[in-house]
Amino acid sequence: MRRNNEIRREREEREKERRRRQEERERERAAAEGGAVIACSALKRIYRDHIAKGCLTPPIFIHLHAPRHVIDGRLAARANHFFDESLLDSQMDSLEMPSHDEIYRLIDAKADIDSVYEAICKALS
Repeated sequence: MRRNNEIRREREEREKERRRRQEERERERAAAEGGAVIACSALKRIYRDHIAKGCLTPPIFIHLHAPRHVIDGRLAARANHFFDESLLDSQMDSLEMPSHDEIYRLIDAKADIDSVYEAICKALS
């Protein structure tokens, strides 16, 4: 029994080390290519802190902001999308606005997608 536990622990350690090396290679590749873009909700500070911990340089978070009715309208217009409109309330309740000690750009997301994209590009340049 003890030997099985040792084998399991060794296997877990090898897997942990493999993931660490893979993450390091990904960070090196992103740095060599001039950066990376991660698209996710990162609603809570703890999620953004976790992302930042893995970055070689401090990340810039893009916070897309739009009134509730705009988001509702966009969700309703989506066809066959995994995000159910009923989830919006919990997402809005979970949202923690970026803090003064985070590097972020607030983007007005009421505009059409092309304008929002241009605003993001401008904020990152």
